Amino acid sequence: MSGIILFMVICALVFFQKNIKYKKSTYYERTHHSYIKVLTTKKKFSTYRLYCYLQHYEFLGMKFLFHCTIPKEDGESLEVDLLMISERGIFVFDMKQYGGLVQGDEHNIYWIHQIRNFIWRKQEFTFVNPVLKMKSQNKWILKTLVKSVPIYHLIIFPKHTTFADLELSISNVKIISLDQTASSVQALVHQQEQLLTEDEVQLLYESLSQYAYNGVERNMIFNLPIVQSKQNNIIPFHALKQK
Repeated sequence: MSGIILFMVICALVFFQKNIKYKKSTYYERTHHSYIKVLTTKKKFSTYRLYCYLQHYEFLGMKFLFHCTIPKEDGESLEVDLLMISERGIFVFDMKQYGGLVQGDEHNIYWIHQIRNFIWRKQEFTFVNPVLKMKSQNKWILKTLVKSVPIYHLIIFPKHTTFADLELSISNVKIISLDQTASSVQALVHQQEQLLTEDEVQLLYESLSQYAYNGVERNMIFNLPIVQSKQNNIIPFHALKQK
């Protein structure tokens, strides 16, 4: 009995320490989700884990938004798990829950992922090609949110996912497993030149914040200010429609 009590005390202390760390994070500041809710909701937990891999970029001036709803003209919307806004552009992260072996082609409507069940028997499941979703995201992020800002997409699968014959012709898209996130983002950041100033990044962040989950509701009103970059104009969609 004393061993069980000791185990429970240790678990409580670990949870308490992790909860303190969590409440100091930008993820909590933006979403106000309780740590228990994050631990018990797969999508929230995977997004928070992804943020933990990228958290050090905040010290370089990059900004994060979580669980964004991107509006479309037909009244529907697209979900984006995480946006990272930097001087080099916008990084869009799409988390997938399909592990094991993933097979597909950027032009196929469906991809296949294979897993082994508890008796080690192979099982196959299909899911919608995430590259097709990415193309739609790219279209509406550019059209609805900003103009002429580079967008880089990272489609992230669980740790240790393997990919079979997966080739992409799109240079701004990466399909990786979670444990490859840090190195992949670092490579992209170092390859790109600076396009925005710190003030422009902040203004862009404030503009896009209306599409992110803030713990209460999402504001879907178009009220983006105009941002002038070093090379291009960034113009809100509602201003484009008036031209």
